[in-house]
Amino acid sequence: MEVQFIFDTERNHYQWMNVGWQQLNRIYRCIVHFDIKDGKILLQQNLTDQNPADELIEMEVPREDIVLGWQPPFKGQYTEYGAALIYSRLLPKYDHLKKKKLGKDLTFPK
Repeated sequence: MEVQFIFDTERNHYQWMNVGWQQLNRIYRCIVHFDIKDGKILLQQNLTDQNPADELIEMEVPREDIVLGWQPPFKGQYTEYGAALIYSRLLPKYDHLKKKKLGKDLTFPK
């Protein structure tokens, strides 16, 4: 198995991948993935036992600039971190699903 670190500094995408074979099993797994978008660090995936958000805070990145991308955007307001405002233009078309699932009328941040 090969460990790959992918750094797309032009588009601000960063990944740690495990790729290859383990006996007869194909391995293609994204361990860590984050993007930098609209001035926020968007943590897309974390399969480690570490918390990259805590490490970013230790490096003095403000909490509001860290977005947990694996959570639905409307939950951002309930976390200690930034809301996924970068998705806000997509949210209105999913508004009916959110209300149906939660049974509440929550509004997305603009």
